Amino acid sequence: MSASLLQVVEQLLASGQYGDVAPQLDAIELQTVDQADLDRWPYAVQLLGHLYNSNLEDARFVYKRASSTHKQDTQLKAAFATLQHLWNKNYQGFWPLLTTTQWSEVTLPLVHAIAAKQRQDAVRLVSYAYSSIQPDRLASLTGTNPQEALQLAQSEGWQMNGDVIMVKREVQPDTHKESQDHLQHLTEFVVQLEV
Repeated sequence: MSASLLQVVEQLLASGQYGDVAPQLDAIELQTVDQADLDRWPYAVQLLGHLYNSNLEDARFVYKRASSTHKQDTQLKAAFATLQHLWNKNYQGFWPLLTTTQWSEVTLPLVHAIAAKQRQDAVRLVSYAYSSIQPDRLASLTGTNPQEALQLAQSEGWQMNGDVIMVKREVQPDTHKESQDHLQHLTEFVVQLEV
């Protein structure tokens, strides 16, 4: 990886701009004409950047573009295995892989950001899909142990009922009712103007 490319990646990661990693690398890759630069390309970081952005299709294409030599890299292998688990919605395999892999210093901040985002997404989905959930099930979906899952549930304002977590469902605002009320007000206004 060239020094300037490494600096761009490190600056984005250091500033917490994880969502910009993959688009920046995609743009630089398209402009790269020197084969030596492509031989040192950070495919694992690029793939993980797409995972952070939930662009699983783009992540697959990053892997497909990588040479067979690159595909032997342990970081890229782990990133691709992570992609496969997300692609198949196998969260029980996703979390252990993410936490047990020895990630490099460059990829580690991005991996932590992916874990935080996936955990947040899992909690959001649980709040829509469940009215109650076992702590073990919540732990498997969020990549935590049951004790951490209980703490996570408490931080969301969910209550315990015996050994079951009672999920406080997120209520979607009824925009249809609001739009009907707004239409009614507009109709009354227009009628007043015409009179």
